[in-house]
Amino acid sequence: MKIEVLFFGGLRELMGCSSMPIIEVDTTDNVLEKLNQINDKLAGKTFQLALNNKLIKENTPIENGDQLALLPPFAGG
Repeated sequence: MKIEVLFFGGLRELMGCSSMPIIEVDTTDNVLEKLNQINDKLAGKTFQLALNNKLIKENTPIENGDQLALLPPFAGG
């Protein structure tokens, strides 16, 4: 299974790229574990997750070809 992970704002700078493929995962928690192995500084950051353009609040199953976005806190007015 392969998905694409997108990074926005400061998370893009932290990870050094705007997107990356992740393989062999079946839940959003598995994706976050792999990302933390790639860059352990991600664990201390606050962000929301959007799976296929829908915000999610809990661990969610993923399917091949899904897109998971890590969104920094929203600001503004």
